[in-house]
Amino acid sequence: MNPDPRALGPVMQVVAGARHGGAETFTADLFVALHEAGLRQVIVTRPWPERVARLRDAGLTVIEERLAFALPPPLGRWRLARIIAREKPALVAAYMGRAARIAPEGAIGWFGGYYDLKRYRACRHLVAITPHMQGDMLARGADPSTLSLIPTFAQLEDAPALPRDIFGTPPGARIVLCLARLHPKKGLDTLLAAVAALPEDVHLWLAGEGELDAALRHQAAALGIAARVHLLGWRDDRGALLRAADVLAVPSRYEPFGTVVIEGWAAGVPVVAAAATGPAATIADGRDGLVVPVDDAPALAAALGRVLADGALARALAAEAAVQLEARYSRRAVVAAWIDLVARLQPG
Repeated sequence: MNPDPRALGPVMQVVAGARHGGAETFTADLFVALHEAGLRQVIVTRPWPERVARLRDAGLTVIEERLAFALPPPLGRWRLARIIAREKPALVAAYMGRAARIAPEGAIGWFGGYYDLKRYRACRHLVAITPHMQGDMLARGADPSTLSLIPTFAQLEDAPALPRDIFGTPPGARIVLCLARLHPKKGLDTLLAAVAALPEDVHLWLAGEGELDAALRHQAAALGIAARVHLLGWRDDRGALLRAADVLAVPSRYEPFGTVVIEGWAAGVPVVAAAATGPAATIADGRDGLVVPVDDAPALAAALGRVLADGALARALAAEAAVQLEARYSRRAVVAAWIDLVARLQPG
């Protein structure tokens, strides 16, 4: 019999990460899903307005605190300990390395990437999101009896596709979409080089913010594709963007998992990804997406061109991706796994 989440003690969920990012977006999705399932939670997070508003609008209790990002770990631990003493949760979970560094003894530690196990020394149980990550953690000394594998899931807003002529895009354009922080590890310079090799009716929507904004604009101008590259900034309407796209590009050099891949699957858009660890382990090349070598602009251009030119291929990839999404990354299964873990680890 599955445990009743309403009968469990409250869980304090601690996130000390950046304002925007894939892991940050997923953790908010997870907290809302667990809340809707009936699990009592207190969220402790840095005071990022969009995240706080979203969680509170969903009915969650949110405590805003600076925590580890801007504080030395001892001070962060002291501040978190004060909150724990006041709120008295039955269990604490720390998400990503910064939160794990200030976690109390006995916490759950969630890995959104290949983090240093030393940051999680206070955690009595660890959660990996991919089999490869789980294997890496075991190889580095994690105790298999205190390690769980729980993947992420895709959560898209229920919104129609954006019109094709938005953002200054011609109505008849074919759209390559990329959802990513503007960071060197995301391989966006390779993506721009690939787009430059595609026909002139192919436009790139790049949704994200980060340090490479000016550099990417300069590169697009140098390649002669500035009119076909639309930098959209950070967007919260990921579902509407995905449903408007012809293909989703994930050109990352480093990607532990890439929740964006399964978001593309959930939206029914075919995915073309570079063979970073996460996408390469998630996508079966030629069945539910296409995978190309990292930093290979001609190969990326060729794969994007195949999907854009071959409607039957695009539909077949999207159809198989929908099957894999339900089998491996459903919201229902992930929420159930988390509730089972919380029930096993709570005292009493």
